[in-house]
Formats: sequence, C-alpha cells, structure tokens
Amino acid sequence: MKPYRKRKEISILQTAVLLVLVLSALYPFFLLLITSLKTKGNYLDDPVSLPRVLTLANYINVYKTAKISQAMMNSAILTIFSVFGQLAFGSIAAYALAKMRFKNRTLLSLAFLFPLFLPIQSVIIPLYIFYKYLKLLNTLGGLIIIYIASGLPLAILMFSNFMLSVPIEISEAAYIDGVSHFGVYSRIILPLLKPAVATVIIISSLTIWNDFYLPMIMLTDVNLATLPLKAYMFAGQYRTDWTKICTCIVYLIIPVTIVYFCLQRQIIDGITKGAVKG
Repeated sequence: MKPYRKRKEISILQTAVLLVLVLSALYPFFLLLITSLKTKGNYLDDPVSLPRVLTLANYINVYKTAKISQAMMNSAILTIFSVFGQLAFGSIAAYALAKMRFKNRTLLSLAFLFPLFLPIQSVIIPLYIFYKYLKLLNTLGGLIIIYIASGLPLAILMFSNFMLSVPIEISEAAYIDGVSHFGVYSRIILPLLKPAVATVIIISSLTIWNDFYLPMIMLTDVNLATLPLKAYMFAGQYRTDWTKICTCIVYLIIPVTIVYFCLQRQIIDGITKGAVKG
C-alpha cells in the first residue's frame, strides 16, 4: 500500500505543479483580454481588476480608427507570400542538398545554414541603403523578399532532416524507372513532407505575422502598416492608451491562434520527427 500511496502523492504533486504552470502561462492572456474589455477610466482606476462593465467599444473604435481590416490584409499578404516562398525554395534547395550528389555539397549546406547565426539587426543598415537604391522601400514585395531570405535557413534545415530520413532505395528505384529528379521531388518526397511543412508554416507565420522590427523600418506608408505597427500608434511619449493597445494585440493573436489549432497535430509531429531524424 505504501508504494501505491507514494505514487499517488507524486501524481497529485505533479498535477498541482502543472496546473500552476498552466495558470501562469494563461494569466497574461487573461489580463490582455480583460484590459481590452475595459474603459480607459476603469483601467486607470485598477489595471488588474475585472472590468466593472464589459464593453466592446474598444474593438469597434480600434477597428475604425486603426483600419484593422487594411492592416490585417497587409499582414496576411506578407505572411502568405513569404511562407509560400520559403516552402517552395526551401524544399527545392533541401532536396538538392539531401538527395543529390555534387562537389562541395557539405560546404554549400553550411553556407545555407550560416544566416541562422546572423541576426537581421546586424545587416539592417546596409540592407536599408541597398533597398533605398533599388526603390524597394515602402513596398510589400521588398519586405517579402527579406522574409523569404531570412526564413530559408530554417526551412532548409527542417526539410533536409526529413528528406535524409527517407530511404535512398526509394529514390534510386524511381531513377531506374526513368523518373527525373523533379518527378522524385514532386511525387515521392513532397507527400512525405507534410509534418515538416506544417512546422515551417507555423514557425514562419508566427515570426512574420508578429514582426514589428522590419515593417517599422522598411514601411513608412501608413497604408502599408501591419497589425503590430497599428498597436504602436496608440503608444506615445506622454500618453499610452493600454486598452486600445491590448485590443490591437487581441486582433493580432486571433488569426495565428486559429491556424495553430488547425495544424496542432502536424506541428507536434513535425517537431518530434525533425528532432530525432536527420
């Protein structure tokens, strides 16, 4: 009976610890939500208390004044095209590095992965000057190119790990049957990449959708502003409206939350396989 009681006590303790961790993680989101439902006066009286009266006025006001629909469209364009570019170019490059044999393949693989250790902040000044010379500032297309280039190393790493786990005999059998490299890539490899694709989609989408740094520098046209930039418009040197900022953040997190729950199983599967294979 004692070992059983001991195991039961350990289980209760583990459950309690996990519950505390979950509540600690959820509390900021709860605070964000109740702040967005408060009036400005209610927030100034007590920032962490429950709202005296629930109101959706902040959501209506922010949606109109900050042009949330336009900002959401700009963020969606950046995210969709950038992620698509990362998937397309990343999978093709990963196939060449993982399945094709050529001189200096290892050196080229290291060259592709090197930008993982190079933060974008370290090259932002020459990049800004270069974009100004090419007249790519204040263009969504120019920003998409940066996102694709900065996201390729991670995509190539994820896809390469998955492709290396595919038995080489499958590819060789297809080559013997006369299938080209593109045929092997499109018919055999791509269908097996679903977990990795889901992982790259969620990681890259979150990074691009929530990015504030690059849009702030590269986009000065208010009509091209993304959702994070719209939240910043309610912050000032002498006055900050936290109720409206929290409302903007709620608008920001709703789409990525929906995407995450839709791809949750594939994401977990992709991260697990990518960690143990390669």
